[in-house]
Amino acid sequence: MRLRTGLAGAVALAAALATVTGTPAGAVLAPGAAGAAGQPPSRVVVVDGTGDVWRADRRTDEWWEVGDVPEIDLRRTVVRHTADRVVVQSRFVDLQPGNRTTFWVGFALPGRTFAFSRIVARRGQARGGHNLLREPGGAKIDCDGLGHFVDRDLDLVTIEVPRSCLGEPAWVRANVSAQLVRRGAPNFPYADTVHSDRATSNRATPRVWAPR
Repeated sequence: MRLRTGLAGAVALAAALATVTGTPAGAVLAPGAAGAAGQPPSRVVVVDGTGDVWRADRRTDEWWEVGDVPEIDLRRTVVRHTADRVVVQSRFVDLQPGNRTTFWVGFALPGRTFAFSRIVARRGQARGGHNLLREPGGAKIDCDGLGHFVDRDLDLVTIEVPRSCLGEPAWVRANVSAQLVRRGAPNFPYADTVHSDRATSNRATPRVWAPR
């Protein structure tokens, strides 16, 4: 299947998050996530089917469905909102070293504000580079305590963002995706999102609340 979507639009998740409505298909509350009776959930799990990876052609600005690409194929994401940070953990089919991988988490926040956590890992790095960006505009947010870890043995990527860097929000909604560029093929990135079987999605998790 071919999808003409615009590569710039695929990466600019803020515009997508600005149109998010409703609860995404496949998002379920993990057992015990809601805490005490009447308390909103502070933990949400989103499960994604496998074999739904897409590949872009930057020269034509088109996406092609390619199916199985295990090293970028998202399976499951857990979003936790604690008293001091938001933690996003994504599990893949088979993370592998040797390529440039970018992990994106877009946060929709109260007051229709948005922020992105962008993680770039190269050639098997467990840490790589990361930053937090304000949208629209892409201005970098200084954020002490922002961190991530790539565990290729467990096929798991963990991203932690201090709540103070997001403005101490009462809740967040998260849009999670990943992109892979293989060495020698910079014009043909692969991509997957946990929210649908397409390359990108304007869906996000339900609200994940800070504990009260």
